[in-house]
Amino acid sequence: MNIGNSNNRIKLCFLENKSKFLKLFFLIPLGVTITAIAYFLLTQIFYYFPGGVGGKEVFLTPRYLLQQNDLPSGIFQQWRQLILVIFTGVAFIFTALNLSRNKKITFGKFLFFIYILAISLEFMFVLLTPNGWGHLALQAKSINNGIWLSLQVINETIHLRHLDFVDTMRYIYIDLGGNTCGYTLPGTTHPPGIFLVSIAIFTLATHIFRFLHNPALAWAITMTLTNTLLIVIVSLIAREAFSTRIAKLTAISLLTVPSVLMHFCALLDAIASLFTATGILIMLNALKYFRLDTFSRNRTKSLLMGMFSGLFFMLCIQMTYGHIVPISALILTFIVLVDKKDFKNLSMFMLGMSMLALMYFSFEYWISNGTSFWFKRAFRLAKIVGDGLAWRPYPLSQVANFVILSVMGGILFLPCIIFMSGYTFSSLWRLIRGRLYISNTRALCRFSLSFSVILILSYLIFQKTVRLEVERTLHWFFVFIWSMSGIFLVAIDVFCREIFPGMFIRNRNWGLFIFLLLQFVITLTLAMGIQDYY
Repeated sequence: MNIGNSNNRIKLCFLENKSKFLKLFFLIPLGVTITAIAYFLLTQIFYYFPGGVGGKEVFLTPRYLLQQNDLPSGIFQQWRQLILVIFTGVAFIFTALNLSRNKKITFGKFLFFIYILAISLEFMFVLLTPNGWGHLALQAKSINNGIWLSLQVINETIHLRHLDFVDTMRYIYIDLGGNTCGYTLPGTTHPPGIFLVSIAIFTLATHIFRFLHNPALAWAITMTLTNTLLIVIVSLIAREAFSTRIAKLTAISLLTVPSVLMHFCALLDAIASLFTATGILIMLNALKYFRLDTFSRNRTKSLLMGMFSGLFFMLCIQMTYGHIVPISALILTFIVLVDKKDFKNLSMFMLGMSMLALMYFSFEYWISNGTSFWFKRAFRLAKIVGDGLAWRPYPLSQVANFVILSVMGGILFLPCIIFMSGYTFSSLWRLIRGRLYISNTRALCRFSLSFSVILILSYLIFQKTVRLEVERTLHWFFVFIWSMSGIFLVAIDVFCREIFPGMFIRNRNWGLFIFLLLQFVITLTLAMGIQDYY
């Protein structure tokens, strides 16, 4: 691969002047326009079902049509509650922007404050529902976290049968994980390992919050506290790819994104996204380590980095079979970009990454007698699910999937995909012409994330096995996009300062403030209209 140090090559630089930021800004209205038109066409024409209410049939099919939503509607029943949410949200956004400008606050402390603000916003939504904390417990037991029902069945079976550890594992991997019909209990279309992860979280939750005397509420609170850590990890990835300033803006923007406020409360899928994000962060550091850190390499460190990345990748693929897609994209990108000259240390890294996978797959094959072997079952269930969703017209179904992701991922989701696609293809064109030069670690991270997204998109466009609940099943895809979205916040700031210089008194980011308020209003509208996660 013709990437190296040469004074004659064009530097893989990034948005070096204001004109490029201004051009980047106009991708935002373009993305919003495309999303709005596509959403209208899907909800009102192509995917409109009799009896549906504008948009629900897209977001909630088949749960909505099957009347499987067991959460009570009517979050904000009084104007007083809605006004309280708006003023609190405005105060939180304003506070976060002020904290980002305070140079005395370290990046670590800033992320801690953002985490607290995010938790406060999420719990504020819950507390304003008719049932308060009871509503949060209901979420944990609802169809959105159907794994809860499976946990109760598993615990009851273990108790009634007096199963020891080996028999419990065989029950999970053979009786539940070895089914051939695809679906028996919620979670049985997932790898059997999801039950082990869920049991671990449930056990931790019931021990920490034992004083609540409500296992469902303890589970929900634990999930919320854990899921919100995703904001911290995404911000760390953004700092690796850009700068501390952009990482701070990324963290603030996530406070207003629908998928954060509406999914982080008791949603198991966000845990998988946390595993994915942690794996991305480790892989980016490994990539820098092998390409640019030539003096401090040693076999022990290489092995440990590989083991940690392998650990989180193994946790990812226990959640859904679809998580093999981002993992494969990350590994392939790493292989393409890594410096292969240091073969010994690179071999130790790859050994560490594959070690846990080999151990787990060997255990899985042995304990299940081969009935629920991960790869074998993945292909079988993909065919079952694909056949069951043959009624969905392709490729219209894929358009619907990306519209849902664009709405739930925030205003910057689609513009960021457009930018990352252009960024990757322009870099590849430079590579073909022999004029590509990755100048620093951040450029390397940006290219790695963008290239991974292209690989993922090349698969998602043609796959036919994902339901319309992609805001949950493809939640991991948000991680890649959110990590790169911070550059658009800088573009908004640059545009507003150029067009409305009088608005910026005492260095206030009023353009960003207005944009974040707009995103927050959209999130409120979705929360009031969908009534599925609240």
